[in-house]
Amino acid sequence: MIKAVTHWFYGFWTGIKATSIGMWTTGKHFFRQPVTIEYPEIQVESMLPERYRGILHVDMDICISCRVCEKACPIACIVIDDVRGEKSSVMSKITGKPTPKIKYPTRFDIDIAKCMYCGLCVEPCPTGAIYHTRRFEGTVSNVSELTYRFVSQEDLTLADQMSKELEENERKKAEEKKKKELEKAKSESTNL
Repeated sequence: MIKAVTHWFYGFWTGIKATSIGMWTTGKHFFRQPVTIEYPEIQVESMLPERYRGILHVDMDICISCRVCEKACPIACIVIDDVRGEKSSVMSKITGKPTPKIKYPTRFDIDIAKCMYCGLCVEPCPTGAIYHTRRFEGTVSNVSELTYRFVSQEDLTLADQMSKELEENERKKAEEKKKKELEKAKSESTNL
């Protein structure tokens, strides 16, 4: 009988001790500042870490259409079409030096629905044209709206203009070469 009473008191004391430890833990958190962020009311983008990988963006003014990002993407969510144009240079964000630009993009699409935000496309870019933003809200009602098209109508006009100028210059060079060959052939035939 004494053993049963002792066992009961031991169980009672263990229960009170366990309850006290649980209440102490709860009490500590009761007086702390809440950790939960009230998302829509509080601006979360400013709280994100510096190297946060948000939705991709492309600065078309400095993109040289080298297609390195397209080749580096493991899931092919980047699609680039371009045309050759007159050689110009753009200032690189990474090195701060001018980078030659020979091709002009006519299409630069990123399918954010496929993107896994790995950053493999950002690292090899020689000008720093493609980068992750701090934006993370990508909800849309239609999945096709998650394909971002970065080439504007102005870029298409510029690409078309550069392509025509290059074709014109190449045509003129070909005509001059042909004229020189004809003159050379004429002078050789008169010398015989």
